[in-house]
Amino acid sequence: MDQPTPEAIFDAISFLNHEIRSRHYQVSREQGAGIAGMEFKALRFIATHAGATQRDLVERSGRDKGQVARVVDKLKKSELVQAVADEHDRRIARLQVTEKGQQLHHEFQRLNDEIARQATSTFTDEECGQLLRLLEQMNQNLRSSEQG
Repeated sequence: MDQPTPEAIFDAISFLNHEIRSRHYQVSREQGAGIAGMEFKALRFIATHAGATQRDLVERSGRDKGQVARVVDKLKKSELVQAVADEHDRRIARLQVTEKGQQLHHEFQRLNDEIARQATSTFTDEECGQLLRLLEQMNQNLRSSEQG
């Protein structure tokens, strides 16, 4: 077998990401939410960081304020997230998932676990560890090139 090129590796990662996102969107549609991509990531962040603000989401996501505001608005309109005034500073809105949002988040987590088990079903623990280290190294390489 020929040595894989960096482009082939990147294509395989992109295809894997596409498969995961497609499955997320399918579950989202089945649940009547119709969210995908950044909306899913925002819901996940809010579900795991109760009381986070839009500013926290901007910092975490690397998206601009306008993009995050549109995402949060969609999540609110879908009744997946609600904004609650901060106890100490009423100008700050804390984001919380609703019961509907929590149910969808749990369904996404269940799906993620299923996809991860399926995708790695033929891997040994050692191979999983090696793959994780290599992917972390790739991420570090990209972060280093952005800073340099």
